Amino acid sequence: ELETYWPIMISFHQKRWQAEGKKGAFSSTEFFDFHKSILNSNQQITPLFSVLLVNNKAAAIHYYLAIGDTLHFYQSGWDSTAMTGFSPGLSLHIWSIKNNPYQYYDFMMGNKADSYKSQFGCELKAMLNVKAINSPFRLLLHKLIIKVSNNIG
Repeated sequence: ELETYWPIMISFHQKRWQAEGKKGAFSSTEFFDFHKSILNSNQQITPLFSVLLVNNKAAAIHYYLAIGDTLHFYQSGWDSTAMTGFSPGLSLHIWSIKNNPYQYYDFMMGNKADSYKSQFGCELKAMLNVKAINSPFRLLLHKLIIKVSNNIG
C-alpha cells in the first residue's frame, strides 16, 4: 500500500503548500529522493502510513518513520476539498496514537509551543522521543498545570 498512498500523500501535500504560494517540501529533489530511498530500503527505518478513507477514497494521509520503539510523525497531506470544516490531521494523530504498537509517538514538532501538536499534552524533549498522554484526565490536568504556570510566571 506504500506505493499506492505515497504519490497521493505527496499530491495532497504539494497542492496545499502551492495554494499558499509556497513550493512544498517535495519540490526539493533531495527531499523527495531521501524519502524514496527509505521506502525502497530494508534498513532499520520502517515507513508507515495512516490513511483516512472517505467513500473508499484517500482523503488524508500521515507518513511515519518507525525506528526502534518510536513512531515518528514526519509528513502529511489531505484533500482540502473533501475535508472542509474537518481536521483530518488531528483525527489521524488520535487514531495513530491509540492504534500503533510502538511505545512512543513523536510529533516531531520542534520548538513550537503554539502548535496544535502541543495541545496533546506531550512531554517535550529536545530531539528525543515524545510520549503522548492518552488519558483525557491526565491531558486535562496537564493543561491546567500549564495554564497555572503561565499565569504565575
